[in-house]
Amino acid sequence: MVEQNQIRKKPRFYHIIVIIIIIIMENFTAISSSSPLNNFSRVAKEEMTLLGAPVIKGTAQDRAITHKIEELSRSIDRLSLLHSHSALALLKNSLSMPKLLYLFRKSDCSDNPLLSQFDRTLRSGLSVILNVDINDIQWLQASLPVGNGGLGIRSAKMLAPSAFLASAASTHSLQQSILPDCIKVLEDKSVTTTEEQ
Repeated sequence: MVEQNQIRKKPRFYHIIVIIIIIIMENFTAISSSSPLNNFSRVAKEEMTLLGAPVIKGTAQDRAITHKIEELSRSIDRLSLLHSHSALALLKNSLSMPKLLYLFRKSDCSDNPLLSQFDRTLRSGLSVILNVDINDIQWLQASLPVGNGGLGIRSAKMLAPSAFLASAASTHSLQQSILPDCIKVLEDKSVTTTEEQ
């Protein structure tokens, strides 16, 4: 027989709070071996990410784009098992640019050479799905919006600068309200270089 007290027991939940402290520096030799900072995780400036997106150009950005290329290649292999129309719809609406937009909006990828490799992978995947060879002119037409006679398969190299600039422009007033006055007057070189391209 089960006692009433055993039935009414409520489970106990324990909250575990984990605090992760990471030091981001260009030169870690400035930290002495006896410093309390010595035990913190260390991340090189080029490896720095924030919410999964690389903060500056470097190895973290290259690694993120390479990961997206590998995911696209794996997805294209699987798409070849579907009917062409279904595969094209999935490629266009889920597996190509939607996978990169977060990265493009958060990090200036506009001149990264890996975007050309992503486009080549996307183009070859489109050729497999449609069962046709696609030349340069046909690829340009396929990358046009559907309303303009294309397939709506966007080019990563062409989309990256506008996605980053749109994000920077849409958050400008929020940035200005958060940042202290001494930082507001600094010029953002990443925006300037993207605008020049």
